[in-house]
Amino acid sequence: MIRLFLLALCGFSLFSCSLTYHSEEPQVSHIPELVFSDARFVSYEDGKVSMILNASLLEQYQDDSALYGSQIHFTTYNKEGKLSSEGSSQMISADSSQKMYSLLGDVEIESFEEDVILKTDSISWDGRTEQLITGGSDTISIRKGKNQGASERAADEAREGASSRIEMEGSGFSASGITMDFQFTGPVAGTIYTSPKEEE
Repeated sequence: MIRLFLLALCGFSLFSCSLTYHSEEPQVSHIPELVFSDARFVSYEDGKVSMILNASLLEQYQDDSALYGSQIHFTTYNKEGKLSSEGSSQMISADSSQKMYSLLGDVEIESFEEDVILKTDSISWDGRTEQLITGGSDTISIRKGKNQGASERAADEAREGASSRIEMEGSGFSASGITMDFQFTGPVAGTIYTSPKEEE
């Protein structure tokens, strides 16, 4: 889910925005070359919308492959066109050439298909290693099972007697997009709510 959002940043198609273009070369490096105000980007896959991103401001700097933005809100869609996830953050940094993507400030991501909500102050995706990480001292909260069987996977888990709801919080979070394993290097605490397997 998160990988879908971050990788989709590489294939934006401009939908609508106001554009300011500086034709003269900036005199100092911290002046943006391109500025998009109230931007709306749409990414397509096989002719269908795969992601929509809205930002109050997006900036591109000369000799910098990264795109920087503020007040971000995004939604992603699966191959059937159904809503897959949505999220928001105060800022974003997306460097498609290095495959590095970061969300900063009041980050919240909800996957409807996985029935998971992540909340943290910063989170980054490294597309080369397919690793999702937070800062070593940043705390992340994870809630799984909020919708109690809203997703097909959650319904299957409930029928099999698996954990129906998990709430945890910790620091030093990292996850692998390859193995789907995750770990915390710092303190972690939480609660697992279980439901007994239904008798046949």
